[in-house]
Amino acid sequence: FFKGINFTFDKRVAMKPDLSSQCTDFGRKSILAGSDSNEAQPNTLELDNDTDYEVVGQCVECLTPYDELCGSRVCTVCRDLVLVCPTCQKEKREYHCNRHATWKHCYFSFLEVFDRQELDQQRLELIKLRNSLSPVPKFKNARRTLARQIDKVEQRIEGLVHNQVMVERGAPRRCRSCLEPCTVCNGRCWGFWKDSSESESE
Repeated sequence: FFKGINFTFDKRVAMKPDLSSQCTDFGRKSILAGSDSNEAQPNTLELDNDTDYEVVGQCVECLTPYDELCGSRVCTVCRDLVLVCPTCQKEKREYHCNRHATWKHCYFSFLEVFDRQELDQQRLELIKLRNSLSPVPKFKNARRTLARQIDKVEQRIEGLVHNQVMVERGAPRRCRSCLEPCTVCNGRCWGFWKDSSESESE
């Protein structure tokens, strides 16, 4: 017996608890939950109404009880699935898991919406984060990830300085898994949702 939902590590994705000792498939229905009406409908997972069911998951941003998973809602750093409530989905362009929560103000995958001043600030914070991770051997991977992001930000700044790129404040929000605009992505681009035929075509 367990509370909440049980992650299954297969295409069922998760199951709800059943007091009769038989767990019910949790991935029966695809719905649009907490997304703008002009966005593609992601394959979120919805539980049937059940008085025995208790939501124990929490939105990674505001801690509101929430437990709907979607392949297009992942940490922008590590691409792990994250729980993000409908309100925070509308407010955030990118998401960060608990492990990378301290990076949320300076680590972004899509830099086109930021101007030079914002990118300069991101660069300084990224350098500060990298330098704070010691001893070096213990945090080798994290430091490497931050170093790559610093290079990416510096390249973007250089592009802005030489008028090779422009700030795009109105750039469409994109899925971190497939990089497609959220108006196109349906959430089938991550892990267990991805069809084998799609994987072979990539």
